[in-house]
Amino acid sequence: MESTTAPTLLENEATRLDGQSLDVAAEKLAQLKQLMPEVFAEGKLDVDKLRLVLGEDVYVGEERYGLNWPGKAEAYKEIQKRTTATLVPDREGSVDFDTAENVFIEGENLEVLRVLQKSYFGKVKMIYIDPPYNTGNDSFVYPDDYTERREEFEKRAGLVDQEGYINKQDLWRSNSKENGQYHSVWLSMMLPRLFLSRNLLCEDGVIFVSIDDNEVFNLKLLMDEIFGQENFYCCFVWQRRSGAMDSVDNVSTDHEYVLCYGKSKTKLKGLERTFDRYTNPDDDSRGPWIADNLSAGKAGGDTLYPIKDPLTGIEYMPPKGRYWPYNRRTMQQKIDEGRVIFPKKGKDGSPLLKRFQNEAKFSTVPVSTWMRNESAKGVGNSLRAGFNTEGTKQLQELFGDKVFSHPKPTVLIKSFASQCLGTDDIVMDFFAGSASTAQAIIELNQESGGNRKFICIQMPESIETDAPAYSKGYRKISEISRDRIRKVLNKHTQNNQINFAAPGIKGFKSFILESSNFKIWREDASAKSMSDQLNLFQNQFSNTEIDKESVVYELMLKHGLLLSAAIEYRDGVYYVDNNRICIILEKISSEKLAKVAEKQPKRVVIQESIFGISDHALTNVALELEEANISFELI
Repeated sequence: MESTTAPTLLENEATRLDGQSLDVAAEKLAQLKQLMPEVFAEGKLDVDKLRLVLGEDVYVGEERYGLNWPGKAEAYKEIQKRTTATLVPDREGSVDFDTAENVFIEGENLEVLRVLQKSYFGKVKMIYIDPPYNTGNDSFVYPDDYTERREEFEKRAGLVDQEGYINKQDLWRSNSKENGQYHSVWLSMMLPRLFLSRNLLCEDGVIFVSIDDNEVFNLKLLMDEIFGQENFYCCFVWQRRSGAMDSVDNVSTDHEYVLCYGKSKTKLKGLERTFDRYTNPDDDSRGPWIADNLSAGKAGGDTLYPIKDPLTGIEYMPPKGRYWPYNRRTMQQKIDEGRVIFPKKGKDGSPLLKRFQNEAKFSTVPVSTWMRNESAKGVGNSLRAGFNTEGTKQLQELFGDKVFSHPKPTVLIKSFASQCLGTDDIVMDFFAGSASTAQAIIELNQESGGNRKFICIQMPESIETDAPAYSKGYRKISEISRDRIRKVLNKHTQNNQINFAAPGIKGFKSFILESSNFKIWREDASAKSMSDQLNLFQNQFSNTEIDKESVVYELMLKHGLLLSAAIEYRDGVYYVDNNRICIILEKISSEKLAKVAEKQPKRVVIQESIFGISDHALTNVALELEEANISFELI
């Protein structure tokens, strides 16, 4: 006799959320398959065919140009790792949590970048980071899975125990120059972070990375590999201090670099052009002007001839090795119009060109060298990029003491932001430090009335007990970062300086990286027996008293929604992002479920355990939602 029992929900009517972060490898393969389907066979990439299609002859062992180091293969494996971790709301550390669109995250930045892959893939316009410079005194997190490489070296250095497992207490440690893999360790730390951050950039997005002489050349090669050499904009040179330092070799390095790449290179905006140098001392009816160079480096036809001062009759040739920029006829027209300024002391000097402000073709000027706050030609005060001392002073004004070493001045970051940002873009900094980037974006919005948002990520690095910040009660650098953002917002609010167009950018949401709220997704969850496995499914949450808000934000991240998405709780249902997703974590009546369906959400996510062991109840829910063409997902 044929069974009339309806198929179970788990088989047909619903999908089950797997809780994993974005599979980067699968995403890249899908993109490649769409672009070049001919290099796939039976669903798998045929590397030899790919090389053939690209017209390359590549042989194993062939020497080739590129950056290589011990541990590079393992660093690439780090990119492919997925995570079930989540971000837990920290309301106490936030300002205006419910309406804020800015985000601060405390957590190990590589893991946070994995968590954010689904939600912020292709949504970030600008990334600025100031990573460890690898000076020999920097501390940073060693990757967890690098125990395979150079086994004997790692045991000798104390990075792994005799069984080959990494010593967790050594995750935070100084990368000394005496380390046999001094540069390799730093590059292995940077590679996966830069790779995953590139995913977050929109197509016209730009990344700026501060660095100094220790790793600038390795970083350039690494970023060429990740972003593509063709997407390199420039290497900005920034003078970080005005005075010299004592030096054993009598060389005082007073500059740093900022490497700039685009995800898909277009062009930077340049710095806003100012006209401070333009004046009108002779009351010229054509307006303010400057005296500019009147010569060219290359010949362009009939451009080597004498010109005569109509007042003195003295003739002038171009400077030695140069030419006039105009032919004879055009030059004479310029002279007749009074646009050529002749020297007042006869032959002592060269003629100059009167260039008028109203003839400027562009509102911005491209500049790559930022030195001493002096005005570059045509840039004026907009070039001012500040010194490190200015960054230190900004912190002292907020905290009353030097709580952080070498913070970047906000004016520097604002100058980079002006190169690429619109008024409503997202900026990310995953080496947030003292949160200079957050303050820069707050100030930039205040000055221009824009709605730019920031996402700042800072690892919970411990503060030394003899540091000034420790005496002020701070135990982790992330506490300084978060408190600075709060102090900046409070300062501007008290002074009635905040006048933002969008209310959501007045505050910030604070989050902390944690393991999944769901036991079945947690890496520390294990099922030793069938009863343990059933318990994982029936009692999903890791805590008896669950924080439903944390669960909602975890599900938002798993579904690729922004952390700033609006959440409304009504009648036992969380309506997220204007009803895009509805999340149900408690039992509701059929009438309330019908009201959910009326809202026509794209997806309804339901906690399975609220149905107990009733497949019949689950099936009924599935059928009701299916009739309304609403996707249904179980957790």
